[in-house]
Amino acid sequence: MVRKSSKIFLLVLLIISFSVTSYAGGWDVSTASSWAKQEIEEAYYYDLMPNQLMSSNLKNKITRAEFASLVVKMYETITGEKVKQAPVNTFTDTDDSEVLKANTLGIMLGSNKQAKPNDLVTRQGMAVMYYRTLSKVYNYFGEKIKDTDGKLSVKDKDLVANWASKAVDYINENNIMKGSNGKFNPLNNAPIEQAVIVIKRIYVDEKDLADGTRNIDMSKSYTYKLDAYGENFTVTYNANGKSNTIKAKDNAVLGIYGNDSINGKIYYKEVIKGVNDETGANIYSYDVATNKSICLDEYFGYELSSIALIKSGTYKGNILVYPYEDSVNVYTDKLEFVCSLGGMVTAENANTMIKNKLNPPVAMMEFDNNLIYNENKGNATSTNYFNLYGSSETKTIQQQMLGLKANSTMESIETGTGPVMLACDANGMNYKLDVSLRSIDCRFKVKTKNIYADAANAGIVLGVIKPGNGNDQYHGYYIGIAPKNNKVYVGRSDYKWKPLLSENIPDYIDPYDCIVHVAIDAINAFGSTNYRLTVTLEGEMEDAVVINNKFLGSTRGPHYSEDAEYIASFSGEFGIRSYKADVEFPYFEITRRK
Repeated sequence: MVRKSSKIFLLVLLIISFSVTSYAGGWDVSTASSWAKQEIEEAYYYDLMPNQLMSSNLKNKITRAEFASLVVKMYETITGEKVKQAPVNTFTDTDDSEVLKANTLGIMLGSNKQAKPNDLVTRQGMAVMYYRTLSKVYNYFGEKIKDTDGKLSVKDKDLVANWASKAVDYINENNIMKGSNGKFNPLNNAPIEQAVIVIKRIYVDEKDLADGTRNIDMSKSYTYKLDAYGENFTVTYNANGKSNTIKAKDNAVLGIYGNDSINGKIYYKEVIKGVNDETGANIYSYDVATNKSICLDEYFGYELSSIALIKSGTYKGNILVYPYEDSVNVYTDKLEFVCSLGGMVTAENANTMIKNKLNPPVAMMEFDNNLIYNENKGNATSTNYFNLYGSSETKTIQQQMLGLKANSTMESIETGTGPVMLACDANGMNYKLDVSLRSIDCRFKVKTKNIYADAANAGIVLGVIKPGNGNDQYHGYYIGIAPKNNKVYVGRSDYKWKPLLSENIPDYIDPYDCIVHVAIDAINAFGSTNYRLTVTLEGEMEDAVVINNKFLGSTRGPHYSEDAEYIASFSGEFGIRSYKADVEFPYFEITRRK
């Protein structure tokens, strides 16, 4: 009995052993070469074996129809997507389901409506279809295949057809198919077992796509749509057709501020129904790649009024964040702080304003080019340029670089008290800023190097008309700093200086190195424009409002205060001025507000 049992056990063991080496789950691998059997069994384990090849002799050369079934199976296994067949009349010589699927994927195109399913596949044809299959897999996951340079290095490159050279180079350079002795053998045919092994090796290389462990950025290509009621918006990934939906709370509606398709960010607001759009809204940044939203009000730590996306230019993709205050904060798409801006900031003029804030251009006022007053003999020169922005005449004017030039007869001054330098275009023509019925902001820094009188001062001129020979020879207005007297001066000139206002500078402000923010607000009523002036000096620890909403006058009608001047307009030429002082203007910005 013992011997009989031993014989039965040995027989069962042999049968099991034969099954393992000759079959892989019903796939007969006994016809495969010995060197190929293990990898073919692995291919079955990975579910890469199409039913069409179950009973095939694996040493046979593979046909186009058989190869189509193999690459379609790999695509479906990696992506999990079942491919639909192309119309049954796509080809006149076959209605094979796998060939039609391969045509749907763009892998097997055929020619003259013929797929030639029974023709043997050449090695260069295999390379092309491997390449197309990989490209489709990558596209499904939002990736792009990284092409090689397309320059074939194989010894028999002259035998490779032009339509196949790109794919052959990719397949060869990535060690997917290598050939022998430096040759690719593009016109040779390949056995089924070889094609299966290549498919298996491709799958192993790309397996992290199938099991979801590869880090895929799906935000590279997508669309989004807000529903008609503002209850949700849906993001659809073009690569695979999958989508995510962002829903509003039960008592809220959504609105879109902008879509940054380059960085994969959508900015939107959620507004509580029945509540004011500003006070009842939260603003969010939605990351398309991670499907996560960040509430910007909470992230920044203050309430937001609105935001705007910069859609072009150097700072494309940055956002303008408008708090419930005058300044505007600029952030990158990663919510990193860039800078704060004052004045009327829009997505259209933001690039110039940010550039000037981060890299302020320099305008110099000099006597005799060496900051020496030199016995009242003056010559004004400009060593650089400054920008005008905020003008809405044209974008060209808005962004052009404006130079500075002295009044035309300045060099002939023999007894002058200082220069006026006015903004000019590239042709040397003085630029005229139309600010009628509008408000303006001007921000500049003035550094006083030397002074030659207690009342020495320097600042800006606005609304200049018919400038003449000398720093008071113009119609217009002036706002400046007198460091020795520790004063802010406001005045006008009709070819003769006339002071309007003066205010003391606080002790914590350095009058010799001072940042000045001038705001002139135009208030239009009953056919007249009233102008009010605010001057703020920026200190290291604290700012000082030295002139606060002071009424200057109106364009017509009765004056509203005894010290107010009749003001025709602040429109006109503009620039910088000094009086008995050597000064430097590290930057000068002027913005016209609507």
